[in-house]
This record gives sequence, structure tokens and C-alpha cells, in this order.
Amino acid sequence: MHDKGDQHEHIAVHVHNLMLASKDPETVVKTLIEKQQFKLNATSPAEFHLGCDFFRDEEGVLCTLCAKEVEKILENYRWICGAWPKPTTTGGAWHQHVDE
Repeated sequence: MHDKGDQHEHIAVHVHNLMLASKDPETVVKTLIEKQQFKLNATSPAEFHLGCDFFRDEEGVLCTLCAKEVEKILENYRWICGAWPKPTTTGGAWHQHVDE
């Protein structure tokens, strides 16, 4: 994180995956490539990163949705257990019920 006075720049790193948030991403990318000698494969707005979808809502707020990862978990459950989990509610909270 870098304090830029009226804003902060963030660069998140996971193994070899980078995600950055900046009002001026082009300058940050240029610095990473030219001064830090990073080799970047893609420098476009994030749509999918580390199992999550990224999008902007109608007000331009950045949002994340991990639907693909949840679908993968549910498919694995179905493959292991032979059926989809049965959704149940208990006391207002969402719980998964497994038949024994």
C-alpha cells in the first residue's frame, strides 16, 4: 500500500498473481515493468482472479462474486456424496443438511 495523499494504491500478491487498485493503474503498471522489471501477462481490468469474478455495479462500485468457486465446491460435494446438499434454515441462519 502506498499513500498518495488523497488516495492509496494497493498491490495484492498471491504467489505469482498480482492485483492492483489505483486511480492511475497505467502509471503503476509502467513502473512495475520498466523500473521493477516485472513480466506481466495481462494488464486489463480484473474480471476473474483467484476463483472470483469482479465487476462494477450500477454505481461503479467494485464488487466480487465467488459463484464459480461455490459451484465447484457443490459439484465436488455431489460427486463425493452422490447427491446435491439439501438446503435448510435453522434459527434464521443458512445451514447445509447432510442425510446419513
